[in-house]
This record gives sequence, C-alpha cells and structure tokens, in this order.
Amino acid sequence: MDTQTLQVFSLRGMDERWIVDPQDALYIQDMTWTQNDSWRTSGGFLQLFTPSPFEKEEETGQGQVAGSNDGENTSSSDTATTDAPIFGTINSIHWFAQHNGARQWLIYEEQNSKFNSTTGKLEPDGTVSLKVFDGTLGKRFTSDAVPADAEVKPSRTLIQYEDVDSSSRLSELNIRSESQLATRTQSQSYGGRIYLVNGYDEPLVFDGDFCERAGFSQRPPAPFTQTSGFENSTTFPFAVGDFHQQISTLKMSGSGAIPDRTRDFEDGNPSLGWYSLHKNIPYWGVGVTSDAEIGAGGYRFKQDDSPKHFNLFFNPVSLRMNFHALQQINTRRCGFQYRVTYVNERGQESEASEASNIAYVDNGSGGKKRAAHGKGLIGVSLPIGPKECVARRLYRTRNVYDSKGDLYTKGDQRSFYFLKEIPDNMTKIMVDGHPDTALGELLDTRDLGNFPPRTKFLAVFKNTMFAAGSDLNELRYSAPLFPEVFPEDHILTIGDDDGGPITGIRATKNALVVFKTRGIYLVKGDPLNGFSSQTLNKDIGCIAPDSIAEVPGLGLAFLSEKSVYLLEGALENTGSVTAVVNIGSEIPNQLEKLNTSAAIRASSAVYQRDKEYWLSIPTMGSSKNNICLVYHYEVGSWSIRKDFPVDCMVVSKDHRGYLFMGSNDSENDYKSGILVYTKGVDTKGLTTLERYTDGSVKETSTVPINSIYETVSNDYASVFANFRPAHVMAYAVGYGDNGLNVNTRVNRSIDQVRTTVQTAEQQDPNETYPVYGSAKFGTDRWIAYRPTVVRYDISTTHRGPVRELSVSFASSNGNKIELIGYDLEAKVGEQRSIKPLNKALRPSRR
Repeated sequence: MDTQTLQVFSLRGMDERWIVDPQDALYIQDMTWTQNDSWRTSGGFLQLFTPSPFEKEEETGQGQVAGSNDGENTSSSDTATTDAPIFGTINSIHWFAQHNGARQWLIYEEQNSKFNSTTGKLEPDGTVSLKVFDGTLGKRFTSDAVPADAEVKPSRTLIQYEDVDSSSRLSELNIRSESQLATRTQSQSYGGRIYLVNGYDEPLVFDGDFCERAGFSQRPPAPFTQTSGFENSTTFPFAVGDFHQQISTLKMSGSGAIPDRTRDFEDGNPSLGWYSLHKNIPYWGVGVTSDAEIGAGGYRFKQDDSPKHFNLFFNPVSLRMNFHALQQINTRRCGFQYRVTYVNERGQESEASEASNIAYVDNGSGGKKRAAHGKGLIGVSLPIGPKECVARRLYRTRNVYDSKGDLYTKGDQRSFYFLKEIPDNMTKIMVDGHPDTALGELLDTRDLGNFPPRTKFLAVFKNTMFAAGSDLNELRYSAPLFPEVFPEDHILTIGDDDGGPITGIRATKNALVVFKTRGIYLVKGDPLNGFSSQTLNKDIGCIAPDSIAEVPGLGLAFLSEKSVYLLEGALENTGSVTAVVNIGSEIPNQLEKLNTSAAIRASSAVYQRDKEYWLSIPTMGSSKNNICLVYHYEVGSWSIRKDFPVDCMVVSKDHRGYLFMGSNDSENDYKSGILVYTKGVDTKGLTTLERYTDGSVKETSTVPINSIYETVSNDYASVFANFRPAHVMAYAVGYGDNGLNVNTRVNRSIDQVRTTVQTAEQQDPNETYPVYGSAKFGTDRWIAYRPTVVRYDISTTHRGPVRELSVSFASSNGNKIELIGYDLEAKVGEQRSIKPLNKALRPSRR
C-alpha cells in the first residue's frame, strides 16, 4: 500500500446533504469565516446593563409592576423580591440616529409584569414599556453590566404629551401591547424621526425628545357657522356736504335699534347737496355691496316708504346712512361653507371635515323697508383637535349663489379654498370677513387622509411612506414628502386571499418588495406617474417579517415556510435576472427543526463587520428563538451559534456597527436585558445556578464559546481500493497554548473514533513563543500570529474497513482557534477508475 497525503484547503460552510464537496463541513458551531479564507472562533456577548427583576407587590397592592430599569411603577417600601426573580424580556429593538449620527438612540420594548393573586407569582401582563438606552450612562472601561440597583441607569421610558384635560402634562409609554406569537413592533426612519407601529396601539413617531401619535385617526367634525345682521355690516354709507348738524348712526341692542355715536360732518361743498355714499372696504367683509349714491331730490324717502325705525333718526342724512332705498335695493343672497383640518407639529394634515351648513349673508333682502346693505361677518365654531393637533386650517367656498339668487351645484363656486390657519388648538370661534378675492389655494381633498389603522408594517420608497397590516390585501401609500398623510385613493391591491396576509414590506434597489405568506410582489413607479404592483411568484413567501434583511451585493434574505431564500437581481430592466434562490438548501436538517407555529418571531440582522447574515429561529417546539443560523454571504456558507438568547436584534448604523440583541432569557441575571455581540470576550454570559433566600445570586456557571468544525464524511473508498488513515495535520494559526482538539468519525457513525479527544497546543514545537497576556516587554520576543502545522495521530483499525471519514476540529476549554485547512496522511491501495454512468451511457450520436 502506498502512503499519500490528501490536502483540503479553502474550507467552506455547512452542507448537510448526502453527496457534497470535500471542503464542505457537516457542522460548524461558534466560528466565523475570515478574509484569510479560514474559520476562526466567533465572539460572545456582553450584557449592557442588568435589568431590574420583577418585584413582588404586597397583597393589598393594586397597581401594575413593570420590569423597569428606571424606577417607574415600583411598589411600596414593604415589598420584597421573590426567591427566583423573573426578568422582563426584550420584545423589540430599534436603532435611530439624527444629524448624520451625531445623536443616536437604541429604542427597545421591555416586558411588564403584574402580581397574580391566584398563583401568588409575578407574571407577564401582556404589556411592554417603550424605552431608550443611553450608552453614555453605562459603566465605561469594564465588561461588567450596570447593576440593577445603580442610582443612574442607562435607560429611561419614553414620554408623550397627555390630553389637555389630563392632570399631568406628560406621561410614560409603559402600557403598550406585547406581541407574543405575533408580529413585533416594526420601525421606519424618515425625515429625522422614527415611526413605530404594531397593529394594536396607535402608531408613534419619536423625534428625539417626545413621542407622539403619527398622523390622525379621525376626520374633524364639521364646523358650525352663524352670521351677523345688517347692523353689524362691515360696509357703510357716509355723507358728503357741509351739513353742520350732528348726526347719529344706529346700533342694535336687546330692546331694538337705538341711536349711537354722534359724528360731525363739517367739510364738503354745499352746492353738491346732501347725500350719502356707500363705502366699500375691499379687504374685509363677505358678500356683495353697491356703490350707488343716495342723494337728495328723487332719492328722498317718502313718509310712507320710510324704513323701519325711521323715527329714531334725527335727520334724513342720518336715516340714509343706515337704511337706503330705491336704487340701493339689492336683494342678492350670498352663501358660504367651511371645512376644517387638523395639523400636527410636523405639518402633517388630517383628512378634511364635512362641509359646514351654508352661512347666508343677505344684502338688502326684504324690500325697501329692510334695505340693509353692506358686507357681513360670519362666526365659525371650530372643533378642538386631539392632543397631537397644534393648529387647524380653515377652508371656505366662494359665494355659492349666482346673481339671480340660484345655488351653484358644482364647479369652482362649490370648491373650497384656503382661508386661514389658526395656530393653536384652543380657539373655538373665528370671525370671518375675508372677501372671495382674499382666498388662497384650492383644497384638493384627494391629497389628504388619515394614518391607516392597524398598521403593522412600514417602508419608505421614493420619498413615500408605505403601510400595510390590515386583514385586507391593501397596501396604502402616503402623499410624497408627507409620511403621515395617506389619501383615500392611494391604495394598491396586492395579490388575493389565497396567498395569505401581507407579512412584510421592504424597499430595495428600484422597487418595493411586498411579501405574503405565499407570494412575492414588486411595487414600482414614482409619486408623479403613480405606483403599480407586479406579481413575482405565488409559491414562495415570507413567514417572519423580522427575518427580512438586505444582504450586501446579493439581495433580500428571508425565511419562508420551506427554507431560507434570497431575492436577488436588480429588480429593474438592466439585464440582471430577478430570481428567488434557495440559500437554505445546504442546511435541511437544521430547518426541519423549525417551529413554524412560532416562526413569526424569527429575527435577523446583517453584521457587516464579519460579513454575516444572522437568523435567530425557534426550534424543537420552543416558542422562543433558541438557535442562530449564520450565513457567511461572501462564501455562501452557513454555520450555527448556540446559547444566544436572541429574541430580536439590530445593528447600529454607524462606523462601529455594533450588533445589539434583545434577550428572551427571563431567568438568568447575566443573560437578560440587552446584549451586544463582541469578539472581545470568550463567554456567552453566566447561567444562574443557585440563589440566596433574598433572591440574589449565589452561584453561577460560565457559558463558554465552543468552536467546532466537523468536515463532511468524504467517501475515500470510491477513489481507493483500500484506505487506512494515519495522521491529520491541521493548518492552524498559532495562538500559543490555546488547545486544539481533533477527533474522527468513520462511516458516518454516531460515535466518534476516540472516546477522549486529542489535544495539542497551537504552537510550532520547534519555535515556541510567549503567549499574549503572559509575555513580558524587554524579556520575551514578540512575533505576529502565523499559520502552523499541528500533527495528530489517528487509528481506525478497531472500526473495521474505512469507507468514509470525517474529521472534527474543536477548541479546548473555550480557547480560540483558527483553522485554514488540513492534510490527511493515509495508506491507500490502488486508485479506482470510476466512470460516471451518466457520461458513459450517453445516447449514441451515430
């Protein structure tokens, strides 16, 4: 038998299929692929702060107890913790930045609790508190988390404004609905703000200081109008002449008309006679008026034709100044209607109210004896808006009656134009005297609309906010540049009921991708030319909205009922094929464990520092995510991370690119709260083993990082007549006394060949050098890390003839390893000459 050395380099990720390539792995745990084309020990996580445990409330207490970190909703001084405290899990986590990252927030939802008198325990009460983490308040230069009893905690509950009639001006957002086996709270940044929706509570927008409802939920009620009488006319006649007598004008009171305000008219030419002129003020007063003169002679009043209250005037001039007749008689009716909208502090406008009643202004109606001419005033009763309303906009028609007194039924006269903005939410009555010439731009009610109710998903595409989440197959989109204004006709129907509900939306490249349970749809277009939807397929869809992530250079990755898929292509007519690729086909065994009933809670993130797509999923019947599948997208390979209690995760969008994880561990003090992934630690938190009677931790156990790289079972018997392995030479990076374990498996056996693994230090035996942490300056020599060969002797004689062999490399005691490749020395028989039948039995071409 000859001895041959078989080399395997360019190691790749997991491939659990039966027939695979030699460089593939059967199983990879807690390792990451590097730019040196090697596999290295991955990182662990640090706890940002220790969350306060749920505290037991005294039996007489009635209030809710929240799993808070800043002291809100705490119980009285007589309370005591339970022997086994429960920590609130993190329901959702979001990243938000302003001013190009100058201000940054980590927003999260923490579970609340309430004392159950039946069980005598604190239990989650189905609500969460919306909080923000402030890293500047954390403990610096230490790996320890901020303790639960610290005076200054790095988190606070977000606040919102209360209603005007509330006893407090501000309140905390600590009673939001908790989504358990449902879509968690989704977020979308737009215009320096972040929008939060969950389909149950009102949609929120956070501006960095306060939270407020996004948009409006209802249209305002119609305003009510009241008009003034002729005695309050804004236009009036005046006399011309040198009449030296004092005259009076008429004023209406509760008992009728009485003279009021005497005036002297001493200027004028007496040759012009005595007459009055109707004065028109063009910029104040609604309705129409006449410019005719009321002179002496033919325009005098006769005693029988004297207007009403004529006996209250001292002279004819005074009479004519108030009541005009003859050619001044004008019975034209004028009418106006109003509509109102709410405006919030971001300039987002609500849907317009219904039109008000018609406000009538009669000019000279009732004949000669009631010929009261002049433009009038209209009082408009305004509705008070909700707490997010900071202003109201009033719109009005032009005169809705023509010159014949007939009502216009349509056209410009029945359209509404901008009248005035009332810059508060307190004014209840406004007096309108603006003529039609003072009206502003036309109100197009098709451009207004309230924020869609029950919104679960948000996405921004072409400066337009898209919203979905109702039971209908509807995708709503806002007016451009107005993310909280959704016109009624801005609706796209996506697919049909056979594909299930919409399960996620995401903007990518030049299209908006809409996912359903079974189906993928593309929305294209722009606000100017309109949007349209196209069907990509009706077979593959997404079942977890938080599994959708943009993988750089590839496309959108998402979890479906069958596998993990990638939507790739330019989604545009550029020659690139738009296709759905199954990237989970290499790990069928892992995906078979998926609990589809709880899969909607699966969460993902793209960790660009290591070129990884993380997918946390629930398996083996668990209702919580309990395993992380990691896709190394630069080499198209998978690996696994265990003991990461990740319910939700997000990557900071700054130069640091931190991966923050919201923990679903409610039992262990040092694995709950918010975690951050880092290669600077070699543990994954601590497991609480025992507590003192007061509930404090007595004993813990470290959760190590166990790096494992097990190769596939290569079929050597298909190449050689006989095969007997002798040595394995691992090409590893020399990390000194960090042990590297090696074992083998024969013919896909359940058990490995050796009951005890072989361990060797990752050192060059001919040139050992000090290890980082123990080397001393000025004494030891310092070198850079470099690859070295570590040899292991193996024997499989007690396992019978070897057909297939796999090699397992693992870290010793949680130490760091980095594997580049390996050599396998074996004694082999003659090489078999095997010809694939699919080539040998090709159809004859003769």
